[in-house]
Amino acid sequence: MLKSVSLEIADLDPELALELFLEIKVNDGDDTGQRVFQSLAKHDWEQAIESATAMENVAIQKQAIEGLLTFLGKSRSAIDLDQVRSLLVLAQEAGAHRGNYDGMLRKLDPETRNDLVRAYPDLLSKSVENLVESLGWFDPEAGARMASSLPPSVGRDKGVQRAVMTWAQSDPDTAAAWVREMDFGPGRDTAIQNLVHTWSRYDAAAARSWIETLDVSGDRRIASEEYIRSLAVRDGASAWDLATATPDGDDRAALQKLALKGWLQRDPAAARAALSALPSPDADLEETFGEALEHRDQWQRFLTGDVRGDEK
Repeated sequence: MLKSVSLEIADLDPELALELFLEIKVNDGDDTGQRVFQSLAKHDWEQAIESATAMENVAIQKQAIEGLLTFLGKSRSAIDLDQVRSLLVLAQEAGAHRGNYDGMLRKLDPETRNDLVRAYPDLLSKSVENLVESLGWFDPEAGARMASSLPPSVGRDKGVQRAVMTWAQSDPDTAAAWVREMDFGPGRDTAIQNLVHTWSRYDAAAARSWIETLDVSGDRRIASEEYIRSLAVRDGASAWDLATATPDGDDRAALQKLALKGWLQRDPAAARAALSALPSPDADLEETFGEALEHRDQWQRFLTGDVRGDEK
């Protein structure tokens, strides 16, 4: 009875609603406190924070924090940074690490958001990663740009990779131009790989043309290796021909190894024939082929339940 009355008057008289709510025995999964504190925050933020801070019941306090988070995330007015900071101080002290901070973070400008993530990593890291992942699905360009603005310790590279893979499906040319301008080390290399991997599945010719515009060393090497690796599992013969046509040197050998590994997953006999057709034997490639074939056979034995393999 008290619960239903508390909810009914929450918007009309949030202070009375809070008094009634405190008479209720809180059960797990009960969101009454969230709704009461959301209404109280609309009416008087300072009182809402003071009331939540004074709560001795941990379950009620965490409901209060969720209610205040919901208010900040859904409010149509500009977000008040003083309110944000006062809530984060409370949440930190209460150990409310599982709170839904996504809506609040979405409304902050990148610089402010990143400052807060650095100051409260335990509270905000997971939510900002969730936000980037969600944005990456629906607006991959925005997701990639948001992720790239984050501190490295807060899922920056992971967020960029996810967004780039989605972006490459809808607008690979723009994604490629953006990746090319990225300026952070290993994350950039992985972004190139993910871009090429996805793009080559939808438009291999366009992906290959873009790779040819890259610098011969560095970016082109990384992109070419991923292109061959991705192509080999779909069209081993074409991947092998492309790798073999590469000018002599370490790059050609590396690409041939990638082509062999992918090709023999689908057609080991054809891969074996191509290797045997080389003008002169290549011990390094023969070793790669043997190791890859053994790995394939071991994996097939595992899948069929023959874990003993050759011991039978």
